[in-house]
Amino acid sequence: MLPRKSRRTSPGSLCNLKKFTLCGFLLNPALLSPILAPRFTPEGYRMDSQIPPEKSIFRNPYLYSATVFVLVIAYVIFLFVSRRESSREFERRNAEKAAEQRRADDRATVEQLGGSELAIRSLYVSPAVIDRGESAQLCYDVANAKTVTLDPPAGEVWPSHYRCLNLSAKKTTSYTLTITDEAGKALSQSVELQVR
Repeated sequence: MLPRKSRRTSPGSLCNLKKFTLCGFLLNPALLSPILAPRFTPEGYRMDSQIPPEKSIFRNPYLYSATVFVLVIAYVIFLFVSRRESSREFERRNAEKAAEQRRADDRATVEQLGGSELAIRSLYVSPAVIDRGESAQLCYDVANAKTVTLDPPAGEVWPSHYRCLNLSAKKTTSYTLTITDEAGKALSQSVELQVR
């Protein structure tokens, strides 16, 4: 009986399947090189399979919480500032409308009273003497005036039978009220506020 010849099997003969087999994967150095390639780390050379995956900051729940918190705070601040500006604009418009209405009412009263003589019927300061830091009022009453000016200025003035302005002078000051009519005739009168 003849001895049976031993057959040597080559690596290729062990793997007859061409693709996606474990044997083909192990015998292909091109597939093994990315996995088994060493990488230099501060502790020395380590294999890629031994290096833990790096943590991404985008997977940090605290980062999302902080971002949402900052956005909410910024939105609240934006609402607060915008509403405050809207309130200031609303108050300013109301003050302008009220001043314009008072001016129109005063002019209508002057026209209803009639008369043709230009006159400053009343001009006074109350109180006439104040201490530094205190305030007083300057009041006037004019007739048949087209324009009214005050020097030095202490507020907005116009033709009126009764209007008062708040004064807060730091030293004794003389205020001069000047009125003119439609013909250009002018009339002036002064009053003094003493400051101690």
